[in-house]
Amino acid sequence: MTTKSGQAIEAKNDANLYVPVSCTDEGVLRSSLVATDPTGADQSLGCNAVGVLETTFTPQDKTAFGEILTGSLTPILQETFPYNVNSRIWTVTTEPATSTTQVTSTNSNAVLTTGTTATGSANITSRRRLRYRAGMGGRCRFTAVWNTDDTKAFTSSIGIGIVGTEGLFFTRTNAGMFIERKSPTPGADLKVAQAGWDDPCDGSDGSNMPEIKFNTGNVFEISYQFLGYGAVNFSIENPETGEFQIVHTLKYANTAIVPFLSNPVLPFSAQITNSATIVNQTLSLASCALFVEGMLKRTGILNSFTNTKAIELKDGNLNILSIRNNPTLIGATKTNRSQVFPKMLSLAVINGVANSSATIYLTMNATVTAPTFINLGDDGKVLTSIVATDVAGTVVADGQVLLALSMGVNMRQVIYLTDFENDLFLNPSDVLTISATTTSAGTAANVLVSLMFVEDL
Repeated sequence: MTTKSGQAIEAKNDANLYVPVSCTDEGVLRSSLVATDPTGADQSLGCNAVGVLETTFTPQDKTAFGEILTGSLTPILQETFPYNVNSRIWTVTTEPATSTTQVTSTNSNAVLTTGTTATGSANITSRRRLRYRAGMGGRCRFTAVWNTDDTKAFTSSIGIGIVGTEGLFFTRTNAGMFIERKSPTPGADLKVAQAGWDDPCDGSDGSNMPEIKFNTGNVFEISYQFLGYGAVNFSIENPETGEFQIVHTLKYANTAIVPFLSNPVLPFSAQITNSATIVNQTLSLASCALFVEGMLKRTGILNSFTNTKAIELKDGNLNILSIRNNPTLIGATKTNRSQVFPKMLSLAVINGVANSSATIYLTMNATVTAPTFINLGDDGKVLTSIVATDVAGTVVADGQVLLALSMGVNMRQVIYLTDFENDLFLNPSDVLTISATTTSAGTAANVLVSLMFVEDL
Protein backbone atom coordinates (compact mmCIF):
# COMPACT_ATOMS: atom_id res chain seq x y z
CA MET A 1 0.00 0.00 0.00
CA THR A 2 1.20 3.55 -0.69
CA THR A 3 0.16 7.00 0.48
CA LYS A 4 -1.11 9.70 -1.89
CA SER A 5 2.45 10.99 -2.13
CA GLY A 6 3.51 7.55 -3.32
CA GLN A 7 5.40 6.62 -0.14
CA ALA A 8 4.94 3.11 1.18
CA ILE A 9 3.79 2.63 4.81
CA GLU A 10 6.28 0.64 6.83
CA ALA A 11 6.47 -0.59 10.44
CA LYS A 12 9.09 -2.24 12.63
CA ASN A 13 8.84 -5.99 13.03
CA ASP A 14 10.00 -8.08 16.01
CA ALA A 15 13.54 -8.02 14.63
CA ASN A 16 13.49 -4.20 14.74
CA LEU A 17 13.49 -4.05 10.91
CA TYR A 18 11.19 -1.87 8.82
CA VAL A 19 8.92 -3.90 6.55
CA PRO A 20 6.03 -2.85 4.31
CA VAL A 21 2.59 -2.93 5.91
CA SER A 22 0.15 -5.02 3.87
CA CYS A 23 -3.52 -4.39 3.22
CA THR A 24 -6.58 -6.50 2.64
CA ASP A 25 -7.69 -7.30 -0.89
CA GLU A 26 -10.04 -4.30 -0.65
CA GLY A 27 -7.11 -1.99 0.03
CA VAL A 28 -7.96 -1.47 3.70
CA LEU A 29 -5.15 -1.10 6.17
CA ARG A 30 -5.76 -3.55 8.99
CA SER A 31 -4.09 -3.41 12.40
CA SER A 32 -4.59 -5.12 15.73
CA LEU A 33 -4.42 -3.89 19.33
CA VAL A 34 -2.38 -5.83 21.84
CA ALA A 35 -2.22 -5.50 25.61
CA THR A 36 0.01 -7.16 28.18
CA ASP A 37 -1.79 -9.37 30.70
CA PRO A 38 -0.75 -9.81 34.37
CA THR A 39 1.57 -12.71 33.39
CA GLY A 40 3.51 -10.48 30.97
CA ALA A 41 2.13 -12.13 27.81
CA ASP A 42 0.71 -10.06 24.93
CA GLN A 43 -2.98 -10.62 24.20
CA SER A 44 -4.95 -9.34 21.22
CA LEU A 45 -7.89 -7.10 22.09
CA GLY A 46 -11.18 -8.13 20.54
CA CYS A 47 -14.52 -6.39 20.03
CA ASN A 48 -17.94 -7.13 21.40
CA ALA A 49 -20.79 -8.71 19.42
CA VAL A 50 -21.55 -5.46 17.58
CA GLY A 51 -17.95 -4.72 16.66
CA VAL A 52 -17.23 -2.12 19.35
CA LEU A 53 -14.01 -2.10 21.35
CA GLU A 54 -15.04 -1.66 24.99
CA THR A 55 -12.91 -0.29 27.81
CA THR A 56 -13.56 -0.41 31.54
CA PHE A 57 -12.30 1.42 34.61
CA THR A 58 -10.96 -0.20 37.74
CA PRO A 59 -13.14 -0.04 40.88
CA GLN A 60 -10.74 2.52 42.34
CA ASP A 61 -11.61 4.87 39.45
CA LYS A 62 -15.34 4.78 40.23
CA THR A 63 -17.64 6.07 42.91
CA ALA A 64 -19.35 3.58 45.19
CA PHE A 65 -22.21 3.49 42.66
CA GLY A 66 -20.01 2.94 39.60
CA GLU A 67 -19.91 6.45 38.10
CA ILE A 68 -16.50 7.52 36.80
CA LEU A 69 -14.79 9.35 39.65
CA THR A 70 -13.41 12.68 38.43
CA GLY A 71 -12.43 14.14 41.78
CA SER A 72 -15.78 15.71 42.73
CA LEU A 73 -15.56 14.70 46.37
CA THR A 74 -17.17 17.10 48.84
CA PRO A 75 -15.19 17.12 52.10
CA ILE A 76 -17.11 16.89 55.37
CA LEU A 77 -14.07 16.37 57.59
CA GLN A 78 -10.36 16.89 56.83
CA GLU A 79 -8.12 16.77 59.88
CA THR A 80 -4.46 16.51 60.81
CA PHE A 81 -2.79 16.74 64.22
CA PRO A 82 0.32 18.94 64.03
CA TYR A 83 -0.55 20.84 67.25
CA ASN A 84 -3.11 18.97 69.33
CA VAL A 85 -6.37 17.04 69.29
CA ASN A 86 -8.67 20.06 69.21
CA SER A 87 -11.69 19.72 71.50
CA ARG A 88 -13.77 21.92 69.19
CA ILE A 89 -13.32 19.30 66.46
CA TRP A 90 -13.04 16.09 68.49
CA THR A 91 -14.82 14.52 71.43
CA VAL A 92 -12.15 12.73 73.45
CA THR A 93 -13.11 9.94 75.87
CA THR A 94 -10.74 8.07 78.15
CA GLU A 95 -11.84 5.41 80.63
CA PRO A 96 -11.53 4.86 83.47
CA ALA A 97 -11.12 8.54 84.37
CA THR A 98 -8.40 7.82 86.94
CA SER A 99 -6.28 5.67 84.63
CA THR A 100 -3.15 6.47 82.62
CA THR A 101 -5.23 6.24 79.44
CA GLN A 102 -4.78 9.34 77.28
CA VAL A 103 -5.08 10.95 73.87
CA THR A 104 -2.20 13.21 72.85
CA SER A 105 -0.60 14.76 69.78
CA THR A 106 2.92 13.44 69.20
CA ASN A 107 5.01 13.81 66.03
CA SER A 108 1.93 15.11 64.17
CA ASN A 109 -0.03 11.99 65.14
CA ALA A 110 -3.10 11.67 67.31
CA VAL A 111 -1.92 8.99 69.72
CA LEU A 112 -4.47 6.92 71.63
CA THR A 113 -2.98 4.91 74.49
CA THR A 114 -4.74 2.52 76.85
CA GLY A 115 -2.28 3.06 79.66
CA THR A 116 -1.47 0.24 82.04
CA THR A 117 -4.81 0.29 83.85
CA ALA A 118 -6.90 -2.82 83.28
CA THR A 119 -9.64 -2.25 80.64
CA GLY A 120 -8.22 1.19 79.84
CA SER A 121 -9.79 2.70 76.71
CA ALA A 122 -9.09 5.80 74.58
CA ASN A 123 -11.48 7.14 71.93
CA ILE A 124 -11.74 10.13 69.60
CA THR A 125 -14.95 10.91 67.71
CA SER A 126 -15.35 13.80 65.28
CA ARG A 127 -18.00 16.45 65.92
CA ARG A 128 -18.52 16.73 62.18
CA ARG A 129 -20.61 13.92 60.75
CA LEU A 130 -21.22 12.49 57.31
CA ARG A 131 -24.94 12.36 56.66
CA TYR A 132 -25.54 9.83 53.92
CA ARG A 133 -27.08 11.33 50.74
CA ALA A 134 -29.36 8.82 49.01
CA GLY A 135 -27.92 7.80 45.66
CA MET A 136 -24.47 9.25 46.41
CA GLY A 137 -21.61 7.27 47.89
CA GLY A 138 -19.77 8.00 51.11
CA ARG A 139 -16.00 7.76 51.49
CA CYS A 140 -13.63 7.67 54.47
CA ARG A 141 -9.82 7.92 54.29
CA PHE A 142 -7.29 7.76 57.09
CA THR A 143 -3.89 6.54 58.21
CA ALA A 144 -3.21 4.20 61.12
CA VAL A 145 -0.34 2.62 63.04
CA TRP A 146 -0.83 0.01 65.76
CA ASN A 147 1.91 -0.31 68.37
CA THR A 148 0.63 -3.28 70.33
CA ASP A 149 1.67 -6.34 72.26
CA ASP A 150 -0.20 -9.05 70.37
CA THR A 151 0.42 -11.57 73.13
CA LYS A 152 -2.05 -9.63 75.30
CA ALA A 153 -5.75 -9.19 74.61
CA PHE A 154 -6.89 -5.87 73.16
CA THR A 155 -9.30 -4.52 70.53
CA SER A 156 -9.02 -1.43 68.35
CA SER A 157 -11.22 -0.01 65.58
CA ILE A 158 -10.92 2.96 63.23
CA GLY A 159 -13.24 4.17 60.49
CA ILE A 160 -16.60 5.82 59.95
CA GLY A 161 -19.17 5.30 62.68
CA ILE A 162 -19.49 4.99 66.43
CA VAL A 163 -17.10 2.31 67.67
CA GLY A 164 -18.94 -0.52 69.39
CA THR A 165 -22.34 0.69 68.17
CA GLU A 166 -22.60 1.17 64.42
CA GLY A 167 -20.34 1.79 61.44
CA LEU A 168 -17.68 0.47 59.07
CA PHE A 169 -14.19 -0.17 60.43
CA PHE A 170 -10.77 -1.67 60.06
CA THR A 171 -10.43 -3.53 63.36
CA ARG A 172 -7.30 -4.99 64.93
CA THR A 173 -7.13 -7.32 67.93
CA ASN A 174 -4.50 -9.61 69.40
CA ALA A 175 -6.00 -12.26 67.09
CA GLY A 176 -5.18 -10.29 63.94
CA MET A 177 -6.66 -7.82 61.47
CA PHE A 178 -10.33 -7.64 60.45
CA ILE A 179 -12.76 -5.55 58.45
CA GLU A 180 -16.00 -4.94 60.31
CA ARG A 181 -19.56 -3.89 59.69
CA LYS A 182 -21.03 -3.02 63.08
CA SER A 183 -24.80 -2.68 63.23
CA PRO A 184 -27.71 -2.89 65.67
CA THR A 185 -29.68 -4.51 62.84
CA PRO A 186 -30.11 -8.23 63.64
CA GLY A 187 -27.90 -10.31 61.36
CA ALA A 188 -26.06 -7.30 59.88
CA ASP A 189 -23.07 -7.45 62.23
CA LEU A 190 -20.11 -8.92 60.35
CA LYS A 191 -16.38 -9.25 61.02
CA VAL A 192 -14.07 -10.79 58.40
CA ALA A 193 -10.54 -11.88 59.33
CA GLN A 194 -7.64 -10.90 57.08
CA ALA A 195 -7.19 -14.45 55.81
CA GLY A 196 -10.75 -14.33 54.48
CA TRP A 197 -10.40 -11.02 52.60
CA ASP A 198 -10.67 -10.98 48.81
CA ASP A 199 -7.00 -9.98 48.91
CA PRO A 200 -5.30 -11.10 52.15
CA CYS A 201 -2.50 -8.50 51.78
CA ASP A 202 0.12 -11.03 52.81
CA GLY A 203 2.39 -11.10 49.73
CA SER A 204 1.32 -14.64 48.85
CA ASP A 205 0.52 -15.94 45.38
CA GLY A 206 -3.15 -15.29 46.13
CA SER A 207 -2.52 -11.62 46.85
CA ASN A 208 -1.92 -8.67 44.54
CA MET A 209 -0.44 -6.75 47.46
CA PRO A 210 2.88 -7.06 49.26
CA GLU A 211 2.65 -8.00 52.92
CA ILE A 212 1.01 -5.13 54.80
CA LYS A 213 2.65 -4.49 58.17
CA PHE A 214 0.03 -2.90 60.38
CA ASN A 215 2.59 -1.82 62.98
CA THR A 216 3.84 0.69 60.40
CA GLY A 217 1.93 3.57 58.80
CA ASN A 218 -0.54 2.65 56.08
CA VAL A 219 -3.31 4.47 54.23
CA PHE A 220 -6.86 3.10 54.35
CA GLU A 221 -10.12 3.85 52.58
CA ILE A 222 -13.74 2.75 53.10
CA SER A 223 -16.33 3.58 50.44
CA TYR A 224 -19.96 2.58 50.54
CA GLN A 225 -23.18 2.82 48.56
CA PHE A 226 -25.62 2.20 51.38
CA LEU A 227 -29.17 2.90 50.05
CA GLY A 228 -29.86 0.40 52.80
CA TYR A 229 -28.43 -2.62 51.02
CA GLY A 230 -25.43 -1.46 48.97
CA ALA A 231 -21.89 -2.82 48.85
CA VAL A 232 -18.99 -1.60 51.00
CA ASN A 233 -15.41 -1.55 49.66
CA PHE A 234 -12.44 -1.67 52.02
CA SER A 235 -9.16 -0.53 50.43
CA ILE A 236 -5.51 -0.15 51.43
CA GLU A 237 -2.86 1.79 49.54
CA ASN A 238 -0.48 -0.50 47.69
CA PRO A 239 2.94 0.62 49.00
CA GLU A 240 4.58 -0.31 45.71
CA THR A 241 2.24 1.65 43.41
CA GLY A 242 0.85 4.34 45.71
CA GLU A 243 -2.68 3.49 44.56
CA PHE A 244 -5.64 2.26 46.58
CA GLN A 245 -6.50 -1.37 46.07
CA ILE A 246 -9.75 -2.95 47.20
CA VAL A 247 -8.89 -5.71 49.67
CA HIS A 248 -12.43 -6.79 50.47
CA THR A 249 -16.02 -6.04 49.45
CA LEU A 250 -18.92 -6.62 51.81
CA LYS A 251 -21.99 -7.50 49.77
CA TYR A 252 -25.43 -7.06 51.31
CA ALA A 253 -27.84 -6.71 48.37
CA ASN A 254 -30.14 -9.66 47.76
CA THR A 255 -29.44 -11.06 51.24
CA ALA A 256 -31.65 -9.16 53.73
CA ILE A 257 -34.86 -7.21 54.25
CA VAL A 258 -33.54 -4.66 56.77
CA PRO A 259 -30.86 -1.99 56.00
CA PHE A 260 -27.46 -2.76 57.52
CA LEU A 261 -27.25 0.70 59.16
CA SER A 262 -30.07 1.90 61.39
CA ASN A 263 -29.05 5.56 60.99
CA PRO A 264 -26.49 6.51 58.30
CA VAL A 265 -25.38 9.74 60.00
CA LEU A 266 -21.87 8.83 61.10
CA PRO A 267 -18.77 10.55 62.50
CA PHE A 268 -15.18 9.47 62.12
CA SER A 269 -13.94 7.61 65.18
CA ALA A 270 -11.00 5.61 66.49
CA GLN A 271 -10.63 3.61 69.68
CA ILE A 272 -8.28 1.21 71.41
CA THR A 273 -9.10 -0.82 74.55
CA ASN A 274 -6.96 -3.24 76.48
CA SER A 275 -8.16 -6.25 78.43
CA ALA A 276 -7.73 -7.02 82.10
CA THR A 277 -3.99 -7.34 81.52
CA ILE A 278 -2.12 -4.15 82.36
CA VAL A 279 -0.24 -3.61 79.10
CA ASN A 280 -0.08 -0.26 77.30
CA GLN A 281 -1.49 -0.54 73.76
CA THR A 282 -1.33 2.31 71.21
CA LEU A 283 -3.16 3.41 68.05
CA SER A 284 -1.82 6.43 66.12
CA LEU A 285 -3.27 8.31 63.15
CA ALA A 286 -1.78 11.23 61.23
CA SER A 287 -4.84 12.33 59.26
CA CYS A 288 -8.38 11.45 58.32
CA ALA A 289 -11.17 12.64 56.04
CA LEU A 290 -14.84 12.06 55.27
CA PHE A 291 -16.31 12.79 51.82
CA VAL A 292 -19.61 12.76 50.00
CA GLU A 293 -19.14 11.52 46.43
CA GLY A 294 -20.61 14.46 44.55
CA MET A 295 -21.97 17.94 45.16
CA LEU A 296 -23.43 18.42 48.63
CA LYS A 297 -26.83 20.09 48.91
CA ARG A 298 -28.62 20.00 52.24
CA THR A 299 -32.19 18.94 51.56
CA GLY A 300 -33.53 18.80 55.11
CA ILE A 301 -36.35 20.69 56.80
CA LEU A 302 -36.21 24.51 56.72
CA ASN A 303 -37.36 26.30 59.87
CA SER A 304 -37.01 29.71 61.48
CA PHE A 305 -37.60 31.35 64.82
CA THR A 306 -37.95 35.00 65.88
CA ASN A 307 -37.94 36.95 69.12
CA THR A 308 -37.57 40.53 70.40
CA LYS A 309 -36.35 41.75 73.77
CA ALA A 310 -35.92 45.18 75.33
CA ILE A 311 -32.40 45.54 76.74
CA GLU A 312 -30.68 48.22 78.79
CA LEU A 313 -27.08 48.65 79.81
CA LYS A 314 -27.81 47.27 83.28
CA ASP A 315 -29.11 43.96 81.89
CA GLY A 316 -25.67 42.74 80.81
CA ASN A 317 -25.47 39.99 78.18
CA LEU A 318 -29.12 38.97 77.77
CA ASN A 319 -30.47 35.94 75.92
CA ILE A 320 -32.71 36.91 72.99
CA LEU A 321 -33.32 33.36 71.79
CA SER A 322 -31.70 29.94 71.95
CA ILE A 323 -32.20 26.84 69.84
CA ARG A 324 -31.31 23.31 70.94
CA ASN A 325 -30.80 20.21 68.83
CA ASN A 326 -32.74 17.66 70.86
CA PRO A 327 -30.88 14.48 71.83
CA THR A 328 -34.14 12.49 71.76
CA LEU A 329 -37.17 12.90 69.55
CA ILE A 330 -40.91 12.70 69.98
CA GLY A 331 -42.34 9.62 68.30
CA ALA A 332 -38.90 8.19 67.46
CA THR A 333 -37.22 5.19 69.02
CA LYS A 334 -33.69 6.02 67.84
CA THR A 335 -31.17 8.41 69.30
CA ASN A 336 -30.90 11.60 67.26
CA ARG A 337 -27.67 11.95 65.25
CA SER A 338 -28.80 14.66 62.82
CA GLN A 339 -27.27 18.12 62.71
CA VAL A 340 -28.79 21.60 62.50
CA PHE A 341 -27.19 24.24 60.24
CA PRO A 342 -28.03 27.95 60.73
CA LYS A 343 -28.49 29.59 57.32
CA MET A 344 -29.49 33.22 57.79
CA LEU A 345 -29.56 35.70 60.65
CA SER A 346 -31.68 38.86 60.54
CA LEU A 347 -31.03 41.56 63.16
CA ALA A 348 -32.47 44.94 64.06
CA VAL A 349 -31.89 47.41 66.90
CA ILE A 350 -34.74 49.87 67.44
CA ASN A 351 -35.10 52.81 69.84
CA GLY A 352 -32.59 53.21 72.64
CA VAL A 353 -30.54 56.25 73.53
CA ALA A 354 -29.21 58.24 70.58
CA ASN A 355 -25.70 57.24 69.53
CA SER A 356 -25.87 54.05 71.61
CA SER A 357 -25.13 50.64 70.16
CA ALA A 358 -25.77 46.95 70.70
CA THR A 359 -23.41 44.00 70.35
CA ILE A 360 -24.92 40.71 69.18
CA TYR A 361 -23.28 37.39 70.12
CA LEU A 362 -23.73 33.89 68.72
CA THR A 363 -22.49 31.52 71.43
CA MET A 364 -22.38 27.72 71.41
CA ASN A 365 -23.28 25.88 74.60
CA ALA A 366 -23.36 28.95 76.84
CA THR A 367 -24.62 28.93 80.41
CA VAL A 368 -28.04 30.63 80.32
CA THR A 369 -29.99 31.49 83.47
CA ALA A 370 -33.43 29.81 83.76
CA PRO A 371 -34.07 28.63 80.18
CA THR A 372 -37.34 26.94 79.22
CA PHE A 373 -37.17 24.96 76.00
CA ILE A 374 -40.27 24.22 73.94
CA ASN A 375 -40.17 21.76 71.06
CA LEU A 376 -40.65 23.48 67.72
CA GLY A 377 -43.67 22.15 65.83
CA ASP A 378 -44.54 19.84 68.72
CA ASP A 379 -48.07 18.41 68.80
CA GLY A 380 -47.01 15.84 71.38
CA LYS A 381 -47.46 12.91 69.00
CA VAL A 382 -45.20 12.99 65.96
CA LEU A 383 -41.79 14.27 64.97
CA THR A 384 -41.82 17.39 62.81
CA SER A 385 -38.64 19.03 64.11
CA ILE A 386 -35.55 18.09 66.08
CA VAL A 387 -35.24 21.63 67.48
CA ALA A 388 -36.45 23.15 70.73
CA THR A 389 -36.46 26.92 71.35
CA ASP A 390 -36.05 29.14 74.41
CA VAL A 391 -36.82 32.81 74.96
CA ALA A 392 -37.31 32.68 78.75
CA GLY A 393 -33.61 32.44 79.59
CA THR A 394 -31.92 35.58 80.81
CA VAL A 395 -28.23 36.21 81.56
CA VAL A 396 -25.67 34.50 79.30
CA ALA A 397 -22.17 33.44 80.37
CA ASP A 398 -19.35 31.14 79.25
CA GLY A 399 -19.62 29.02 76.09
CA GLN A 400 -17.79 29.43 72.79
CA VAL A 401 -18.49 32.75 71.06
CA LEU A 402 -18.62 32.07 67.31
CA LEU A 403 -19.71 35.51 66.08
CA ALA A 404 -19.89 38.99 67.60
CA LEU A 405 -20.98 42.15 65.78
CA SER A 406 -21.94 45.67 66.78
CA MET A 407 -24.87 47.71 65.49
CA GLY A 408 -26.04 51.25 66.13
CA VAL A 409 -29.62 51.99 67.11
CA ASN A 410 -32.19 51.98 64.31
CA MET A 411 -30.04 49.71 62.18
CA ARG A 412 -30.93 46.45 60.43
CA GLN A 413 -28.66 43.75 59.09
CA VAL A 414 -28.96 40.35 57.35
CA ILE A 415 -26.10 37.86 57.63
CA TYR A 416 -25.89 34.73 55.50
CA LEU A 417 -24.27 31.97 57.53
CA THR A 418 -23.80 29.27 54.88
CA ASP A 419 -20.09 30.04 54.49
CA PHE A 420 -19.55 29.22 58.16
CA GLU A 421 -21.28 25.85 58.30
CA ASN A 422 -18.04 23.93 58.82
CA ASP A 423 -17.95 25.43 62.30
CA LEU A 424 -21.48 26.71 62.85
CA PHE A 425 -23.62 23.61 63.33
CA LEU A 426 -25.47 21.93 66.18
CA ASN A 427 -24.96 18.30 67.07
CA PRO A 428 -27.57 16.64 69.31
CA SER A 429 -27.65 18.38 72.75
CA ASP A 430 -25.85 21.47 71.41
CA VAL A 431 -27.45 24.84 72.15
CA LEU A 432 -26.88 27.99 70.07
CA THR A 433 -27.68 31.18 71.96
CA ILE A 434 -28.14 34.60 70.36
CA SER A 435 -27.70 37.31 72.98
CA ALA A 436 -27.05 41.03 73.12
CA THR A 437 -25.57 43.79 75.23
CA THR A 438 -26.26 47.50 74.76
CA THR A 439 -24.76 50.83 75.76
CA SER A 440 -28.24 52.32 76.01
CA ALA A 441 -28.81 53.42 79.63
CA GLY A 442 -32.19 54.54 80.95
CA THR A 443 -34.00 53.77 77.70
CA ALA A 444 -34.27 50.19 76.49
CA ALA A 445 -33.17 49.23 73.00
CA ASN A 446 -35.42 46.68 71.31
CA VAL A 447 -33.26 43.94 69.77
CA LEU A 448 -35.00 41.84 67.11
CA VAL A 449 -33.51 38.49 66.07
CA SER A 450 -34.70 36.07 63.38
CA LEU A 451 -32.77 32.87 62.72
CA MET A 452 -33.38 30.55 59.75
CA PHE A 453 -31.90 27.05 59.89
CA VAL A 454 -31.92 23.68 58.12
CA GLU A 455 -32.51 20.48 60.06
CA ASP A 456 -30.43 17.99 58.10
CA LEU A 457 -32.64 14.97 58.72
